[in-house]
Amino acid sequence: MVQSSILILDDEPRIRETLADYFIDIGCLVTTANRTAEALRALHEHRFTLAIVDVRLPGSDGFVFIGNARLVQPQLHYIIHTGSQECLAEGGMQQKYGDVEAVFIKPVTDMNRFQEVLKRLQGKS
Repeated sequence: MVQSSILILDDEPRIRETLADYFIDIGCLVTTANRTAEALRALHEHRFTLAIVDVRLPGSDGFVFIGNARLVQPQLHYIIHTGSQECLAEGGMQQKYGDVEAVFIKPVTDMNRFQEVLKRLQGKS
């Protein structure tokens, strides 16, 4: 697998750390952020393959981040990772946000689902 660079945006430290550890273990470069502003700064400093974005964040939500991130890195793809059942309509989400590769509802019990998305993205390039 080609090394991917992942941005994780989640305000819950345990979730950020668990995701970061998983992606590091499979050979990815990982940057984490707990706020939208912090994640946007990271986009100006590094190129990412994929951003894993929580929807409900203090201050500005994950969709605001995606809208702003598109201006900085238009090639970036996203996984929505949320505890909000309102995001279950994955098909509708992907129609509205074409660069959303998947919507995962917390807790994700099979972490390999994240790796499947990465493999699919690598097949596109």
